[in-house]
Amino acid sequence: MAFWIRNTTGGTIVVNDLRKTTLLAAEERDLCGPFYPTDVRLSADLDAALAGGNLTRIDGPGGAPIPYANAYDDLATTHAIGGSSHTGNLSTDDVTEGANLYYTEGRVSANADVAANTTHRGSTANPHATDIGNLGTGTLAELNTKVTDATLDDSGDSRTPTAHSGTHENGGVDEVPHQNLNGAGVNTHTQIDTHIASVANPHSVTKTQVGLGNVTDDAQLKRGADDFDTFAEKAAPAGTDLLLLEDSGDAGNKKKVQVGNLPGGGGTGPGADMKANELIAAVFAGNPKKATANFGTAYPNTNYTVMLTCETSVHVQFAPSVENKTVNGFTVNMGCNNINGLVAVSWATAPYGEA
Repeated sequence: MAFWIRNTTGGTIVVNDLRKTTLLAAEERDLCGPFYPTDVRLSADLDAALAGGNLTRIDGPGGAPIPYANAYDDLATTHAIGGSSHTGNLSTDDVTEGANLYYTEGRVSANADVAANTTHRGSTANPHATDIGNLGTGTLAELNTKVTDATLDDSGDSRTPTAHSGTHENGGVDEVPHQNLNGAGVNTHTQIDTHIASVANPHSVTKTQVGLGNVTDDAQLKRGADDFDTFAEKAAPAGTDLLLLEDSGDAGNKKKVQVGNLPGGGGTGPGADMKANELIAAVFAGNPKKATANFGTAYPNTNYTVMLTCETSVHVQFAPSVENKTVNGFTVNMGCNNINGLVAVSWATAPYGEA
């Protein structure tokens, strides 16, 4: 029911309602509302105006005035509702609902939009699909300080567990073997350490791969200083034994030499540089008389000299000569058939060269 008033004064007045309603002399208007007699929005000023006779409460424009003294008094009038009359205060039970329904808690809770909002508000399933990329740096820093082992589960949090990473490190209470990490391979620490310490060419690197493709696969002689005494000694070198030297006449290039070719000889035992023996008279035969001297150890070549000395029992002279020199010996020719008085022919050999 609208609240209408009439200005019963001879001048203009302003009603202190919500819109500061202005009424000219004898003007009738509805207040900003609608208002009802018990509406608290009627101010004390409006009550005073009504009480002083400046305003009159009316049913509507041009309606018969109804004296009204207090805005908070109940209306004691008869209203026609739905074809029947009702005296006194009205409630929602007295008015049939139309398109506009009355407010109740049940109706609000049953509303589809309200129910959906209530469900959304209580959801813990991340309904907005928020991820770590939506969080600011300050939020991430706060998470790193707040997250503990108790707040992380094993079901799939892929974020690095900074707050408790130390427990997974070497020596930690929950140490993680590196081969259990994603993409870490299958080798254990022991296998990796063994590989790193290996000096046996575990990767099969070739000489070509390190720029040594032209190096031959011959054994190389590389010795420390003063280490010759570590070798076994050969007491009686043979003439065919080899030595390594630097050729001073060929820019110091490395060359080999046989002991038997060394100037002055390279040894004193049998089969070395010097050889000596004798041929007794009985071994000589033929005409002229000849005998062969055989070496116990061959010379490397026939570049040697022979010295002969005749031992006799009487005063007689012989002039023996050397024939058929080989690396294994030579022949002594006495130059005559009669060698009476000859006891033996002593001989000695030495390689050519200066001592």
